Amino acid sequence: MNKQTSASSLIGHRAELMAELYLQSLGPAFLVRPKGVLDFEFDLFVGFDNTRGGYNITAIQLKATEQHVPHSFPVKARVLRHLANSNVAGLLLIMNVKQNRMYYVWPTPDLTANVSFGTTIRIPVTELTDQTRMAFWQRLKGTSEDA
Repeated sequence: MNKQTSASSLIGHRAELMAELYLQSLGPAFLVRPKGVLDFEFDLFVGFDNTRGGYNITAIQLKATEQHVPHSFPVKARVLRHLANSNVAGLLLIMNVKQNRMYYVWPTPDLTANVSFGTTIRIPVTELTDQTRMAFWQRLKGTSEDA
């Protein structure tokens, strides 16, 4: 394993840990990392109890960076399509591991309309802050009007 691969692997692992710790703090019924599945688009699944006796489940794709994240982030259209068109809610979490900041987007099919599958597009992201935390949590739990 070369130095670049090692650093990249550590950045990815740190992003996974940041996401898992944050999501665990929200009190989910479960938080699962798929094991043994190569090239699977989803890194985590989180579920919250709902009022009907079931679970509101979200599939999460993580992206890790040490760079500043502006108001948009480059993502392959393929990733967005999988998140937006699955039968569970999809969430893209971008983790800035150097600054301990999280950004998110709830992909919708219109983000990739008329875009070829392999294209990279810049999508608008929202930073997870004290001001955005409640709306994020409600949407994740399935209790917001957007869910």
